[in-house]
Amino acid sequence: MNFTIAQWNRRLFPEKHILVVEDDLFCQYEIASHFKDIFERDGKVIVSFVSNAVTAAAILKTQVPVCLILLDHDLQWGNGSELLIFIKESKIKIPVITFSGLQGNNDRMIELGADYKYQKHEVINGNADDVIRSIVAEGI
Repeated sequence: MNFTIAQWNRRLFPEKHILVVEDDLFCQYEIASHFKDIFERDGKVIVSFVSNAVTAAAILKTQVPVCLILLDHDLQWGNGSELLIFIKESKIKIPVITFSGLQGNNDRMIELGADYKYQKHEVINGNADDVIRSIVAEGI
C-alpha cells in the first residue's frame, strides 16, 4: 500500500475519530489498509493508532473527541483490561470493540464494559464493518 500526502489524509478537522489500540505493527497495517478502503471516500473520519495503554489513556484524558475505540488486550505498558478499567473509572462514554486474538481476553474485556468483541481477523476481513459504520454514523 502506498500512502501519499493527499487531500483524503490531510483533514485538519475530521468529524469522526477512531482510536485503534494495537501494538502489532502488521495488524496496524492491515487495519489501516482496510479502513482506508471503507473511509477514504468520506474523508470525515480519522483513524489513529497507538501501541500502548498509557498513550491511549492520555489521549482519552485530553478530551480529544473519539467516537470509537478498537482495543487489543496484550499491549505495551498495560493491557486492554486495565484501559477499560481506566475508561470506566474516568466515566468516559465511548463505544469499545475488542479484537484480541484470544477469546478469553475478549470475554474478560466484555465483562469490564466493552461493547462488542471480535477476533483480529474478523476486524481485518470486514466482519465488524457494519458495527463500525453504525457507531461512526451515530457520532460522538
